[in-house]
Amino acid sequence: MGALLRAFDWSKTSLGPIDSWPQSLKTSVSTCLNSRFPILIWWGPEMVKIYNDAYVQLIKAKHPGAFGAPGREVWPEIWPTIGPMLEGVMERGDAPLANDLLLMLERNGYAEECYFTFSYSPIRDESGGVGGIFTPVHETTESVIGDRRLRTLRALSVSRNHSVLGTTEACLNAVRALAANPYDVPFAGIYLFDPTSKIATLTASTAGPDTLTNFPQQLDLSNDEWFADGRLLRGETCEFSAARVRRAPLSLESWSAMIEEIIAVPIVEEGEAAPVGIVVSVISATKRLDDAYRAFFSQIAEEIGEALRDAKTAELEIKLRDAADAEKEKIRALFMHAPAGILMLEGPEHRISLVNEGYLRLVDRVGQKDVVGQTLGGWLPELVVDQGFQNLLDGVYRTGIPYIGTEMPARVNRGDQLQDAYFNFVYQPTWGGDGTISGIMVYVFEVTDQVVARREVESREEQFRVLADSIPHLAWMADPDGDIFWYNQRWYEYTGTTLEEMSGWGWQSVHDPEMLPVVVERYKESLATGHAFSMNFPLRGSDGTFHTFLTLAIPVRDSTGKIVRWFGTNTDVESERKAETALRQSEKLAAVGRLASSIAHEINNPLEAVTNLIYLAKSAPGSEEARTFLESAEVELGRVAQITNQTLRFHKQQSRPAATDVRELFNSILTLYRGKLSHEGVVLQLEMAECAPLLCYAGEIRQVLANLVGNALDAMPHGGTLRLRVRGCTNWKSSTGDPKGSAIRITVADTGHGMTPTTMKRLYEPFFTTKEAFGTGLGLWVSAGIVEKHRGHFHVRSSTKSGKRGTVFTLIFPLSGGLEPAN
Repeated sequence: MGALLRAFDWSKTSLGPIDSWPQSLKTSVSTCLNSRFPILIWWGPEMVKIYNDAYVQLIKAKHPGAFGAPGREVWPEIWPTIGPMLEGVMERGDAPLANDLLLMLERNGYAEECYFTFSYSPIRDESGGVGGIFTPVHETTESVIGDRRLRTLRALSVSRNHSVLGTTEACLNAVRALAANPYDVPFAGIYLFDPTSKIATLTASTAGPDTLTNFPQQLDLSNDEWFADGRLLRGETCEFSAARVRRAPLSLESWSAMIEEIIAVPIVEEGEAAPVGIVVSVISATKRLDDAYRAFFSQIAEEIGEALRDAKTAELEIKLRDAADAEKEKIRALFMHAPAGILMLEGPEHRISLVNEGYLRLVDRVGQKDVVGQTLGGWLPELVVDQGFQNLLDGVYRTGIPYIGTEMPARVNRGDQLQDAYFNFVYQPTWGGDGTISGIMVYVFEVTDQVVARREVESREEQFRVLADSIPHLAWMADPDGDIFWYNQRWYEYTGTTLEEMSGWGWQSVHDPEMLPVVVERYKESLATGHAFSMNFPLRGSDGTFHTFLTLAIPVRDSTGKIVRWFGTNTDVESERKAETALRQSEKLAAVGRLASSIAHEINNPLEAVTNLIYLAKSAPGSEEARTFLESAEVELGRVAQITNQTLRFHKQQSRPAATDVRELFNSILTLYRGKLSHEGVVLQLEMAECAPLLCYAGEIRQVLANLVGNALDAMPHGGTLRLRVRGCTNWKSSTGDPKGSAIRITVADTGHGMTPTTMKRLYEPFFTTKEAFGTGLGLWVSAGIVEKHRGHFHVRSSTKSGKRGTVFTLIFPLSGGLEPAN
């Protein structure tokens, strides 16, 4: 505005060129232009307007034409209001103040409802007279209109809180609140949809006797132009020009302008997917629709939706109340003829308001008519007060928590004397309309006969349980459907479980997962057929190990032949099975020993003959090359003889241990497998660090290493990598007295097919083999014995995963081998 001021041709105005302006005007204009608050200066008799940038936002379309123009020409529409105020300032030096003054400004092409707070302050010129008017101004349109709309919404909310009898009354209350604000809601109508048709009916409107409205009484959702695009039915707000209304345009007496716009907002009740109606309202001719105006109508629709929901709730409550009254009469009749005893008590004194014949029979008061109105404690003191039931009633009334008594003992009057009896009963608090406890309903029936009979059964069952807990077998009982409800103490001692864990079908958790499906199938078959169950299967003990049990279960039938329960026992047969297995293995080992000794004797005789023949051949004249071959043959025969001797000493101690270089043992073994390594494409990786000699039985250690290497090659029939490693290490598990570090680690690793967890579990079991007809199953069993004999340790890792297949055997021997050296 400073730039506009400097560029403006002031010579064409009554103010003249800027150079001729009085200092009072220049000072006032400087203050105006440098302020961020909207400021207007009127100057001279014509009241020429000079204003700053902030003021431009207030006059909108009238800028820049208003700048430097006489005030009467700029604001003709409001001059009757502000003209006299300005003249009073210029003529008398008045300083009026206006708060939230309504001015109908035509700053956007129509007479717009606007509100301003401003003051007119006289500006004295050099002569001492009033040369102009200094006007700081603040537009309060949004605040004034916002407060007015908020009051309307509050009125709607208050109308909701009034007791209503139906949806029509709720709509009438709503339009009364809307009619109080004709500025924002010149006319409004509420249409409600008929759920059974496509018709929306005008239920209530703000139309008064002097108001002309052409809103139709009904809207046809199927073909009316208001609903042609279906947006209202989808819950979308729609805006229409007045021409779209069937007999538009509309006019209202309270406003002198023609209607320009109409808004229709769907009414949606909480929890409903589709609208239940619409609010149709004329838009103020002096305030065009903006976001705040639209939000106002959306809030109106929300409030009306809540009012409709409340009205429907009230209608439903009335219906429910009537139904409840009728139901109470039915319940009262039911109470009076119920076979159980029923009492209705009121207040903290537990005053009787209803007692049925069933209760009178229980307390031996049949036919007594003067009970209602008495306190229960005063009517039956020997039962209620003396036996503690009064305290229970007091607690229920005080806390609101029901009390359930099961098989409660009581002494009741029977034939002029007190007798022992047992009752099941409920003390249920009742609540008044104000949400507080009003009394207690008592529901009671006698169970004396059942309690006596059950106790006799329990006594017999207790004797049975004592007997069942004394037997060495695991025992259990199940209902006809197979749900186990009792175990004897032996079961809990063996499994380490509780009844909560085992009840029903919880026993499955202690079964071997591999056999469980078969066990369940057989068990269900017995339940279905009624035949006895018999099967051997393992059960896991509290230490995590499985023992094999022989399980028997038989049905228990009543006099009609119906199965009432199952009784089962589990007998541990693991020790017998292990003894039988050990005996078979011992017999196998003995047979193998005898066979090995026999074979060794048979081999030893021709072996000695061949050795003698080689000796003679070496003594005879011949070529040097032949002599070399004979020497090699003699060495190999020596090794065969050594193996034969070891076989003869199968499971017997060798003569003396000796210090041995483990690398030489590996070299001698590899000599035997060089051909197989080359033929099967196995890559050999040797990592032989120099180590101290190992005190051991060399033949036995060679046998272990040969077994591991042979197994590794068998696992790589199509090639792979065999890694052999020897190095010194620390034997943390040493019990031989060797210093730390005085141990040898031997590693045999392959990239073969690997071993499954099942195979790993049975790795050292005699006669177990994965080589079918080509394996004896004794190699690793014998090797494990040799390693244990030398106080060594076996470590095995294996994987069958793709890309990680292979097996690693690690042996750790103390240097002394845990043996005494030879003298």
